[in-house]
Parts: sequence; structure tokens; C-alpha cells
Amino acid sequence: MKNGKPIGWEARLERLEADVKEIKALLEAQQEPKEPWWKSVVGAFANDPVFDEISRLGAEIREKEREKARRAGRKRKPRAQTKGA
Repeated sequence: MKNGKPIGWEARLERLEADVKEIKALLEAQQEPKEPWWKSVVGAFANDPVFDEISRLGAEIREKEREKARRAGRKRKPRAQTKGA
């Protein structure tokens, strides 16, 4: 110190310490979510006819896949049982 004033590196260190303190405070504030992220999404597609159509078509596709799997299951020959099973 010269005449009560910090020299170059001391001033720089003080500024860096202040910056780190500020960054830590910002990070702590961000780590405390006010509400879960999914609450901001719930209901986003309510009363949306396009989304309703997408849901209907998806259900239709899944049902066709189930029917296809059932038919394929009936066509298979039963597995031969192994001894001891």
C-alpha cells in the first residue's frame, strides 16, 4: 500500500473478490426454483383442436400396433418346453 491506497495487484484482487461474491449470489438465487419446471407446461395444449387430433391419431396408431402384435402372437407356434421347466 502506498499512502493508504492499494497498489495495482491489490486493487485488482479486491475487484476480483467482489466479482466472485456477486457471481456466487447470482448462482445461489438460480438454484432455488420458485416452482417445478413442469408446472409452467401443464395445460399448454388445453382446448387445442390440433393437439386433440394428434392425440387421437397417436392412439389410433398404438391400437393398430397392438392388433398387429396380437395377430402375430396367434400365428406363432408354441415353444417346445425344455426338460426340467
